[in-house]
Amino acid sequence: MIRHLLAILTLLGLWVTGLILVGLVPSLPRRWRTGPLLRFRVFIPAHNEEAVIAAAVRSVYESGYPADWLDVVVLADRCTDATVARARAAGARVVERTSGPAGKAHVLRYGFARVGIDDVDAIVVLDADNQVAPGFFEALAARLAEGASAVQAPVLPRGRRTPVSAAYWALSALHHAYQRGRQRLGLPVLLGGTGWAVRADVLRRVPLATVSLVEDLEYTWLLALAGHRVVYAEGTATYDEKPARLADSIRQRLRWARGQWQLLAALVPRWRQLRPAWVVDLLSHALVPWWTVVLWGHLFTGGAGWLLSYLSDTTLWVAVATVAGGLGLRGVLDGVFLPILTLTQAPILVWSLLTWRSQEWVRTPHWG
Repeated sequence: MIRHLLAILTLLGLWVTGLILVGLVPSLPRRWRTGPLLRFRVFIPAHNEEAVIAAAVRSVYESGYPADWLDVVVLADRCTDATVARARAAGARVVERTSGPAGKAHVLRYGFARVGIDDVDAIVVLDADNQVAPGFFEALAARLAEGASAVQAPVLPRGRRTPVSAAYWALSALHHAYQRGRQRLGLPVLLGGTGWAVRADVLRRVPLATVSLVEDLEYTWLLALAGHRVVYAEGTATYDEKPARLADSIRQRLRWARGQWQLLAALVPRWRQLRPAWVVDLLSHALVPWWTVVLWGHLFTGGAGWLLSYLSDTTLWVAVATVAGGLGLRGVLDGVFLPILTLTQAPILVWSLLTWRSQEWVRTPHWG
């Protein structure tokens, strides 16, 4: 039984590695095809984000896109600090939510219903700690004009540099290659919680009717099942803060791990609608991280040398991906800190499986 499980994990790991390798192949420079301007409504959920919300709103208006074609709506969810005042001072509309369950999906659905989406061409979702690159909205508009139903921009790191956040900086480069590989092989590009856009008519037909803690991944598959194409917008980015403290990172990854199980449970009734490659892909999301549990087992049975070999290989992979991601020498050195995430992932996964039904949502602090 254990050998069969290890064989499955190995095959799924090779699947993920293959996607990353495909994504590491350099892309040819491309020019965005200019087209008609699109009206964007930018939703920014925020819960006590006074340290970062004004910069996020300003970055939207300073991105170079005509301000008359942008409508920034900050969804202030039960805020008890200066988030509302600072968002308004920066030029955003503010919709306040004073009750209801916590979680981004709940806040977004509330905002979509309160503000509406019928008078714009597309909806953009950003986090309160984000800052968008110049040309961000032009890139999204170009991909939507080319026929995409939804677009995910690269999400690159910014903010405080600690050993924990440095591990995320390295991991983000791998994820960038992973997304590029998915697009090149025709798999749905994964929505990443922030920096994504969807056409308003598509959102009306496929509402954000998610039930898991990973509403971004779940909505990716809802769109795919409905026949809609999600693409990756290379050449632009949104920048967000990574957790600076280990406790914050553990809480965030526990939420993600629980959400993965909830996503699988939500899609079980629809297995027959999934293509074989999608099934493999979904299983890889949930099961490949369990390699860390296997590594801990080797550690407790005297396999420390094998564990260290794995960690060194992982760090090397991150260094290669970081170079491909354009983060430079310091980004390569960030890969040294990746074991911080690897060594803490096993207990997170075990606890997530035991408590997979939990809908607890805990805010990740942002520092500005």
